Amino acid sequence: MIEKYRMTAAAVDPEFAACAGALAAIGRGTAEAKINVTAIRGEDGVLSKHIADSLFAARAIRDLGASSVLDVGSGGGFPALPIAAALPGIEVTALDATAKKCRHVEALAAEAGLSNVRVVCARAEEAAELFGSFDVVISRAVAALPALLELTSPHAKVGGYVLAMKGERAAEEAADARRAAGILSLTALGPVAYSLPEGGDHRSILVYRKDAPTPDGYPRAWREISKKQL
Repeated sequence: MIEKYRMTAAAVDPEFAACAGALAAIGRGTAEAKINVTAIRGEDGVLSKHIADSLFAARAIRDLGASSVLDVGSGGGFPALPIAAALPGIEVTALDATAKKCRHVEALAAEAGLSNVRVVCARAEEAAELFGSFDVVISRAVAALPALLELTSPHAKVGGYVLAMKGERAAEEAADARRAAGILSLTALGPVAYSLPEGGDHRSILVYRKDAPTPDGYPRAWREISKKQL
């Protein structure tokens, strides 16, 4: 099975083949998890849908030259854990509000031998101690883009980047989020488009640069964000 991980990783970037062992531990631990961390069942599905997708994020982060990454709404550890496996020189923080998922990610990071992972259990809009701390803030399958930018951008450094992993509606969501990006001092740098190695799903990573500090009053409480998005 480890050869499948090596081939999938190499299909994204040849350099990532070296982390196949850690990826296999992540895939096995996810498929065998005793809590509900993903709707996808089976190790092959985890590899093709979650791990491969996360490796494309790792490639984008490497190309931005980041040294610290925050994954907002990390859930079962995606994309945080594969990013940490593929980029061992980068410090990766996984942020989630669900305690049992945080414990799962901590255990899985240890099993995969990832010493560059930190887990924080908190809501993104309430974790003020993390604001302005990261070169890259990334999220996957968390919220509609206007709300997502409000939740994630405060955590990025000025001059850092906010990345949103989206599906085939990425361009439409980017258009919907233009006002939010302007309010939050974000400049859209264009999407990174890719297709998953198996199945050919078309996805995009929307990349924003944070040009100034987050304005006062943001992020708002989730109740306000969900009631009226920017």
